[in-house]
Amino acid sequence: MKHFTFFISLFIVALSVALSSCDALNSNTIRELYYLDNPTDHTIVIKLDEKEYSLEPQTYVSFKLPSGLHKLTYDGQSISFNTSDKAHAGILNATGSYYFTELIAYVVQEKDRDNYRESQNYSNDFFIQQGNSDWSYFLYETPENVITTRNRKEVGRLVSKIFSEQEFLTAIGDPNYLDDAPRMSLDQYKRTSITVPEFENEDLNVIANNIAALLEEFISEPDGDKMIEKRNQVMQASSAISEIPSYKISAADREPLHTFSTETSAILMKNVRIQ
Repeated sequence: MKHFTFFISLFIVALSVALSSCDALNSNTIRELYYLDNPTDHTIVIKLDEKEYSLEPQTYVSFKLPSGLHKLTYDGQSISFNTSDKAHAGILNATGSYYFTELIAYVVQEKDRDNYRESQNYSNDFFIQQGNSDWSYFLYETPENVITTRNRKEVGRLVSKIFSEQEFLTAIGDPNYLDDAPRMSLDQYKRTSITVPEFENEDLNVIANNIAALLEEFISEPDGDKMIEKRNQVMQASSAISEIPSYKISAADREPLHTFSTETSAILMKNVRIQ
């Protein structure tokens, strides 16, 4: 895999905005929906709770999930996770594949492109969350070459497209791009603890150990509603870090603090607990 951390999109070309009296581009996804996807080249079977889904290659199913504890099984491995009505839904990544989200700039004139930043991010987490922005183009949908807008003063617009692993490799024309990328399985997604660094700042040590203890309760909590309460407690405890004056946090503490905070956020975002 080449340049996996930093990738410049090579396949997005200059696109134009055709001005007209109506908006042709609408969101094709609903944030309340969950998805099971088969990005592989063969048929797979995924079991969610008591229902089995047989998915042909490059297809997906969508559905709503009630708040609470659920169990997903694929390829002989299982994982339990909690959902909440208050959280945005997304893709349940049973296969551990990579998903890429591109921001695509549509512009009236090429000179307008400087005002719009095309960017790309990727993830192979268990839960690929849509977040606060729409996926204008969903899996296996081809972006339009031209979009329309009713605003005649608009010179450009950013839209997003989420790619499955295979369609992304096809789009960039490099089937070997992910050859060296680390792979995940359902068993590897299970997190039961977090490593607490030894900080020079004693206040950080107290706060970090408190957060770690609350995370253990969060992960092991079987009740979905109580799990949300535990998550809020972790977030409240984490806010104490911002109350420490920055000059009291040494340079030696900054990197491990960043790692600890990132791992804490990752566990909270995944909402995954050991069975």
